[in-house]
Amino acid sequence: MVRQYKIHTDLTSENDKVWDMTDGIIRFYQPSDFGLINITNVWQSQGVGIIGNSSISHPELSFKLETFGDSLEDNYRIFNSFINDILSQKYVTLEYTNELGTYFGDIELSKVSKTEAYGFNGTFSEEIAFNPINLWYTFEDLKFSNIDSAQGTRNQKIHANSQLSLKKFRGANISAFVDLSIDDIVSQSKRINVNTLTVPFRVVVDNATSDTMSFGSDYDRQLNKVSELTKRGYNVIIEPYPYIADGSIPETQWIPSNTDNFFTNWQAICDRIGAIAQKYNGKYYIASNLVNVESYSDKWVSLINALKAKYTAPMIYRTNYWVTASWAPDTITAYQNKLNNPLFGLVDEIAIAGYFELTDKDVPTVDELKQAILNVPIYNRGQNIFSEIKAFNDKWKKKIFFGELGIAPYKGASATPWKYDYPSSDYNETVQANWYQAWYETFQDYDWFNGFSIFLLGSENLFTITPLGEKTLNTLNSRRNPNVVYPNLNLLDGTSSIFKNATILSGQSSFVLYGDLGKFKSNTVTISAFLDLTNSSYDAKIQLWTNSGVIAGSVVKAGQTGYSIGYGIIPSSFTASNIAIRTENVSISTTIPYFGLKMELGSTATPWVPSKSEASSNDFDNLNDLYTYNYVYVQEDNIERFAKWKISQDIFSIEAKLIPNKRATTFGIRFLDEQFNEYSAIIFNNSSNATPESVILNTDYNNEYYQSKVQGTNVFVNAFSNIDFSRYRTRQFKTGSMEIVGLAKIEINVKRKVDFV
Repeated sequence: MVRQYKIHTDLTSENDKVWDMTDGIIRFYQPSDFGLINITNVWQSQGVGIIGNSSISHPELSFKLETFGDSLEDNYRIFNSFINDILSQKYVTLEYTNELGTYFGDIELSKVSKTEAYGFNGTFSEEIAFNPINLWYTFEDLKFSNIDSAQGTRNQKIHANSQLSLKKFRGANISAFVDLSIDDIVSQSKRINVNTLTVPFRVVVDNATSDTMSFGSDYDRQLNKVSELTKRGYNVIIEPYPYIADGSIPETQWIPSNTDNFFTNWQAICDRIGAIAQKYNGKYYIASNLVNVESYSDKWVSLINALKAKYTAPMIYRTNYWVTASWAPDTITAYQNKLNNPLFGLVDEIAIAGYFELTDKDVPTVDELKQAILNVPIYNRGQNIFSEIKAFNDKWKKKIFFGELGIAPYKGASATPWKYDYPSSDYNETVQANWYQAWYETFQDYDWFNGFSIFLLGSENLFTITPLGEKTLNTLNSRRNPNVVYPNLNLLDGTSSIFKNATILSGQSSFVLYGDLGKFKSNTVTISAFLDLTNSSYDAKIQLWTNSGVIAGSVVKAGQTGYSIGYGIIPSSFTASNIAIRTENVSISTTIPYFGLKMELGSTATPWVPSKSEASSNDFDNLNDLYTYNYVYVQEDNIERFAKWKISQDIFSIEAKLIPNKRATTFGIRFLDEQFNEYSAIIFNNSSNATPESVILNTDYNNEYYQSKVQGTNVFVNAFSNIDFSRYRTRQFKTGSMEIVGLAKIEINVKRKVDFV
């Protein structure tokens, strides 16, 4: 591969501006020097040496620099803008990618030449040098949470003491041609068991060469659908759908006569789409199969940067399927041009319309289709579709999903899956069902692959999803991930995920939550409940009692909150039993808020769900979207011990946003060595009555800060004085684990030192 260079003006900020120094309008070449200097103190006497301390440093980095503007004026502007972007920062970050990986270095401008020896079109050919500040490190952006009621739902990750896996989204596209009601959409989506819906907004275009456009009359209806679907728990992707000549011309045939006008008008459309996604916590497309304008990289880069400056909602670019053949070099070149388009490095996710032509067999088997994805037999192309798709992740490090996956249920459709017009006599549901299954089984288990969106909800021509297709998709979408612990059903009726109060009267020691357990004799069970002892002077726990023995949960300390969890075998014989919140005898009546009471089979605690008799169909649908941490409690009194992230390599700085639990008196992060001993911690003491909305911090020596955001305002105050300095012993974090304390959520960027790249 060709070495890749990028300059980040503020690597960890939403306002980061990225200069592509390999394929952009200004480029680096002939780097010198990426080596290192190792200085060691050696004491010698009579030829005998003693090695002392060694220190590694890095020499000045220098590059040749070339601008690629269209005119002398353009080159002046590019060069001036680039240098001023660097000068406006304390330091910038160089992103360097080679065959071994991607590395980062913080650098400061040392010198730059300006000879003004103009080349072709007035290009600048200069030299630039940087002083190294932090060379080199790897960079990772993490987000994870400690979720109330110990369960995660869509779009949440929980990092814990075992490897976790986030289920990929299961999606479907809503038709832009049929005005489906909300009830119809929900009904159809449940039949194929999807959790994400792409909602199209018609963008009305007069004809295939128009460069002007406007939203269609369906705008308000679609906006209402977005609102209603999010209320019903669906993830939404907002799509600007080109509706050309009343829908008679596909977007793949749109060739605007004036591309400048097109991009100006298209950006205005995407601006409104981005605003909708931002409001409803969704994602949004900036393009769907716009094959004839995809090559205008600079235009797309400008559009993307403008939208990212306004919206944080995840942005998606959908590219159309492609064809390569070993005997057609022009197809290989076209694919390479697509792969190297810098726009893919700027969006948040890459979507692909999966209408790849596979085989001319009338009714291919699943295995035949899977083999064809790896080596396309039609026309003896030999195309490896899987490798070509994976290459986008290899190059751009972006998640990839099929933004459209559909096929008409007819013999021979595997050769032309983009086609919908077939003889009715060729109807065959197996073709469609096998198509879905082959693509799922080929891609589903790869971390870089993020899922599928099935085309299409709403009967449009012949792309309707057949009964057998529905059955296949439901089965595929219901498959459980072996790396995920799924919730067991609750054995107890009448429990809730909403806080209730248990009042223990003066002189007593328990409050009974559930009565007779006779039908559960001899079973191994786990009991759990969340207890809020913020206003209690007494420790408490959950306890299953029988007159033949007890199962005691872990203790939650007075003044704290947490889960009480225990497991054991219910005796085979007893005459009295209950489940209760238990404490020592209280001298004054005390009320303990609790929720999530659960008893389940086995010795592993899983998230709260209702009992089988109480669960609705929606509860069962949602079970496929839950993913939790795998743990077994043994008299453990702090659930936060299991909100851990393993540190496998040393970290030299972190930047984080901490969101504390609402009633947290102390919160932060602690660092444990490989023997689980704390060696450092960044713990904030909440000295005021109001818990801050969030705290942002950066431990980097060159940009250190600790600031808290006042609830309900945009005001930040210095939080440095609230740190427990007796525990903050070092900011060099080593192999071991990190644990969150009193946090509802944390977003963290970590930097790991690498001396030589």
